[in-house]
This record gives sequence, structure tokens and C-alpha cells, in this order.
Amino acid sequence: LPLYSLIAGLIVIMSIWSLRRLTAPYRMMETAVRRIGNDLKSPPISESGSREIRAAAKAINAMQMRLRDYVEDREHLAAALAHDLRTPLTRMRLRLELLRKSPAREALAHD
Repeated sequence: LPLYSLIAGLIVIMSIWSLRRLTAPYRMMETAVRRIGNDLKSPPISESGSREIRAAAKAINAMQMRLRDYVEDREHLAAALAHDLRTPLTRMRLRLELLRKSPAREALAHD
């Protein structure tokens, strides 16, 4: 009976070890995806392991690059729009300041 218990314990330990080893790439990808969700500028994950794991890692890295490009494009667009809107507003404010005291100036300043 002690021999069977020892063998059963070894089988359980070997099973846990092999399952953890088999699922390690998936845990690594899960961690990487969570990290990308928090910081798009985090380093890409390594593309190593079995063919399926490499393909999934490559897809995750490509997704990260596309997301980073989309965010950068959106930031550039927002900056350009803000600049384009500020220029005419500044000119209008300057012209408004140059107007003398009048009801039209008061109404324009209010707007």
C-alpha cells in the first residue's frame, strides 16, 4: 500500500508539472494581452513555442502595432484639429479687442 501511495503521489505531481508546462504559453499570452490593454507601448511578446503559439503571438503583436498606429493617428488628428480651430479663434479675439466700445463688441464678446 505505501508503494501504491508513493506512485500515485508521483503521478499527481508529474501531471501537475506537465499541465503547468503545457499551459505556460497561454498564461504568458494572457498576461501580455492584459499588459497591452494597460499600456500599448509595452514590448511585444516573444514569438516562440509550438507553431500555434507562435501564430497566436504573432497575431497579438500585429494587433498591438495596429492599435498603436490607430491611437497615434487619432492623437495627430486631434492636435491638427485643435490647431486649426485655435487659429481663427485667435484672429477673431484680436479683432474683437481692436474694436472700440460698442454694443456690437459687447455682443460679440459675449458670444
